[in-house]
Amino acid sequence: MLKTNRDLYLAVLDLIATHKQTNRSLEQYIHTVLAASFSHAPYTGISLSTFFELLRSGFESELSSNDTPPISLWDASFGFGRWFSVASGQIRELRVMAEHGALGDPMRYFGVTGAGKRSWYNFDPLTFLECGAAGYFDGWRPGDPVGRRALEMGGVSQEPPEVIEIEGLYWNHVAEFFISCQIYE
Repeated sequence: MLKTNRDLYLAVLDLIATHKQTNRSLEQYIHTVLAASFSHAPYTGISLSTFFELLRSGFESELSSNDTPPISLWDASFGFGRWFSVASGQIRELRVMAEHGALGDPMRYFGVTGAGKRSWYNFDPLTFLECGAAGYFDGWRPGDPVGRRALEMGGVSQEPPEVIEIEGLYWNHVAEFFISCQIYE
């Protein structure tokens, strides 16, 4: 059972190692996570372990052939509607970038502005997840196998991020995590 930001980050690293040979596109990954999340839509939030299972489902659940959202969107400013709005918006932006050739550009990891006028730096599910877990939850540590380093300010290295317990996540947190996955480097 996951309890802390560090637990989640290590679980994400393990998930990435397990699926490093994935051929799933980022669009397919987000779409699969979104589809898996609908069974939790009636709840105001989810546990950290359930959140991780949704992330895992993006690799392990069957790809959906149904591209129609199974719910109507009443208010995209909070709750499940906010999560749905962010994920479906990311899917739309990835489709537009694919149509315009941005996803084929080898320089895309230096940044692309999507149709929604937001920046994108991560275009595959593995990088997307690691950057989001490091950026949103701050669970990484110097020496982790991804090569991340603490920034040095004035020649002084910053302290490692603190380990914090996470009881659960509201859907707004899930939405913000996916935005961090997109923009965090």
